[in-house]
Amino acid sequence: MSKKRMIHWFKNIPLFSNLILVACFITACSSGGQAIVNETWTLVELITQGERTDMVTEVVEVRNCGIAERKTVDCSAGTLNNLSVSLGGSLGAGTGFEGTIDASVSSGLGLGRTSGQSLNLDLPAEGFIYLYTVNQKYSVLVGEVLARSTTGNESSATYAFHASCSLNIEAKEILACGGGENLVPTPPKTSTQVTVLANQSWQSSGIVLAQGQHFQIEYISGQWTDWTGTTPPFDAAGGTYICPGLNCCEPLPKERKGGLIGKVSDVAFFIGHGGSFTADADGTLLLRINDCDTALADNSGSITVIVTP
Repeated sequence: MSKKRMIHWFKNIPLFSNLILVACFITACSSGGQAIVNETWTLVELITQGERTDMVTEVVEVRNCGIAERKTVDCSAGTLNNLSVSLGGSLGAGTGFEGTIDASVSSGLGLGRTSGQSLNLDLPAEGFIYLYTVNQKYSVLVGEVLARSTTGNESSATYAFHASCSLNIEAKEILACGGGENLVPTPPKTSTQVTVLANQSWQSSGIVLAQGQHFQIEYISGQWTDWTGTTPPFDAAGGTYICPGLNCCEPLPKERKGGLIGKVSDVAFFIGHGGSFTADADGTLLLRINDCDTALADNSGSITVIVTP
């Protein structure tokens, strides 16, 4: 009776699991019985090497609804846990063994050079929720490697190795706690025209901004005055008067009286004819004339601006 040998390999070893090379050798003996012989394999030489990119996207929720829930996201690559190896053949039963890797293969793959990033996600203002869309980008080395058993048998195997990874925030949405209105910031490149009245206090632009978000404001038309019949109308830059520092009641007393000003949350800033700004907090952009609340009744006129987040 001729001797026959059947070799079965696990070929579906998942990514991020320890390297396990499984061999099951079944040998027919002269007595008619069967004996199982197990061998340990070593990765001895890189045959081919290519590269691809894998992208994993996840949505991370950061809440500040009574309890501040700070979160960090990270990715890691370059370790043995990020290597998978598959030897050809059908899936079969057998005893698993951890293989070994020659130094030349480890060096060629960059095995053990742990790489990756960690991001501390910003906490929203109280009463709000951030929904971050986070991309994890992996650089994956793929190819063939030569494996050699303890008895001298050789076989090629395919491998995939997550060598490095990086993180980036693709988007950040703002939600109100309690299932309220979706407060997604105005999309970039979308401009909104807003008219601001001189005889009213803070007026909503309807534009919700996130902390750190950049936006532009451009004065396009209109005139107003802070004293109808006495002070001639002027544009968004305001008049020439600046409160000298005694009994000032303007929201921004060190800026021109009658100028256009803005506010996000509790942070007010001078706008005038406009410019580029950055939101220091989450909230709706508010606009008004730089005049005392007790002196708005004798104001008149309006100005119109374009706001572009």
